[in-house]
Amino acid sequence: MLKIKNLSIPILTKQNILVVAYFAVILIAFYIINIGNLNNFSYTFLIYMLFLAFFPKTRWIKLPIFGIFNFILAIELFFTIKYGYVSKSLLKTALENDTNQSYIMIKNELATIILPSLFFSLIYTYFIYNNIKISFKNKKLYWSIIFTCCFFLFKNTIYYYLSNKRHIIEFQVDPFFSLNKSIRIKYPVVIGNSTILLTYYLGFTEKYTETIEHEKFNSSISNPHTPITFDKYKNIIFILGESAYRDRHSIYGYKKNTTPEMQKIFSQTNGCIIDKVHSPASITRDAIPMLFSFAKPNNELPLLEEKNIIEMANLQNYNSIWISKNRESGPHSSKYSIIAKLSNIFIEGLNDDLALPKQLVETNFQDNEKNFIVIHLAGSHKPYKLGYDELDILTLPNGDEYDLTIHHTDRVIKQIYMILKEKLDNFILIYTPDHGEIVNLGHGLLRQSKEFSNQFEIPLMMYSTYDNYPCLEIENYRNPTKMINTSNLVYLLSKLLGYSVSIDQSFIENDLILSVDGQSYEYQTFIKQYQH
Repeated sequence: MLKIKNLSIPILTKQNILVVAYFAVILIAFYIINIGNLNNFSYTFLIYMLFLAFFPKTRWIKLPIFGIFNFILAIELFFTIKYGYVSKSLLKTALENDTNQSYIMIKNELATIILPSLFFSLIYTYFIYNNIKISFKNKKLYWSIIFTCCFFLFKNTIYYYLSNKRHIIEFQVDPFFSLNKSIRIKYPVVIGNSTILLTYYLGFTEKYTETIEHEKFNSSISNPHTPITFDKYKNIIFILGESAYRDRHSIYGYKKNTTPEMQKIFSQTNGCIIDKVHSPASITRDAIPMLFSFAKPNNELPLLEEKNIIEMANLQNYNSIWISKNRESGPHSSKYSIIAKLSNIFIEGLNDDLALPKQLVETNFQDNEKNFIVIHLAGSHKPYKLGYDELDILTLPNGDEYDLTIHHTDRVIKQIYMILKEKLDNFILIYTPDHGEIVNLGHGLLRQSKEFSNQFEIPLMMYSTYDNYPCLEIENYRNPTKMINTSNLVYLLSKLLGYSVSIDQSFIENDLILSVDGQSYEYQTFIKQYQH
């Protein structure tokens, strides 16, 4: 036993190896989880130092706490290795999934994330941490170490937060956003992500849960009664898909016949199949608000402060209907539920996408002079096995699970189209998903991949029995690289509803997307950064 003043530490080779392994594991895990960035590692180091030093005789309490702590660490580690950066948006999206989706997704990750995390935490806790023996003979030295660790943790968290006026201003606007942001910067591993999940789960983030009618129009709306389209397009139906990657649609050249009905519907006169289209975000909760409000990747305030498309439809005396297969309200309301719940009729939580056309019929929409209808599919969201049935398998025997979900969506669109043809004289039908998909991996991912852009690349199709105005107008939204960002569809919808619109061309030309890291980027630059 070597004694350094009043600190006695066993110098057996086993102990040296264990101590080195203890800190090496957390260093490597931190580096991977934080995407090659060791900023603020010192705070995590101090926490793990406290785990070693604090009350050495109470290991029976510390072991289970340390085990849980490291199980969360391992979940983050193996998730990052498989999918990339664990973003705040992904954490919130996880809570917005319905129970069945969550159960199957956890089941699917059992072998690649859950079980490895369990083994990791057991080995790290009981075979490394539990076998490190550090004893303090001098109480003053012991408490000096504890005090020093706590002092620097306090100084670099609470003091750091309170001493910055910007934090105080942010706190006054949105306290939980401000605190979560600060904690996650300082403690990106375990504590930061756990804090976000806990506060969101307990319903402390009220910003996206309060449904209110707004007084102010977006600055792009110059007149609510344009003579060109006012009272002309009386029935507008928007089918909102989910996780649909453009190049898995046969209508876009895919070799398997996944979309025979879309081909028939959108290839008619006054129909169009639009190429070079991308979503403004790669997760649902961020993408949909930019379809139906004037929020942009670099500015979400219009979602919270200005009239959205549903409100604008209501003002023009449209009967607004929102029908969703998903559950979009409740304790963990989705970010876009504040739009959906403003509809005159709001229906959610169905068993299958094929139940959507039946619900549409039950609204008796044909009895209204004017209709603005959004039909939100579950589409091709993971787990894919929830998105198709036996008929899809029989019809497309050579398709993989993802192909079958696209084919299932094709059948749903056909049924909706047939209902519209039967019950309405005229209508406009628009189909596009919220975002794309990296097939078999998912979306909302930040990792180097040759398929990285797939989670943004989406189909966009339109058909009108009135005239070809929608197909002509959408071409005005192409940027200098000939791409269309669906965040600008809000202008087309506004015009179809009869509003006069003055578009800020910078929104089209700059072509911004909202990344899951919460930052906005120019689309092509962002894709080049990760597409390898």
